[in-house]
Amino acid sequence: QPPSPILDPDPPAKAKIHLSVMPRTWWNAIFALYGCRVNSEVKSILARKSYAKATFFPYICHEGPVVSGACDAPVAAYAEC
Repeated sequence: QPPSPILDPDPPAKAKIHLSVMPRTWWNAIFALYGCRVNSEVKSILARKSYAKATFFPYICHEGPVVSGACDAPVAAYAEC
């Protein structure tokens, strides 16, 4: 199976940086559909650093299906439910 153009590669390869016009709350909701949560530790570390044009959204995710009942959320229209 060829590598996904969307998903990050397996370590030790570096993660991709994805550009977005959507707000953090939208991304948090999309990632929550898949059982992901914000990585608060990394978010805190990044907040102490200064990046001119980048805002990072660090998540902790585990492989698996969409969270049960999550496809009823309004943001689910943007997901693969």
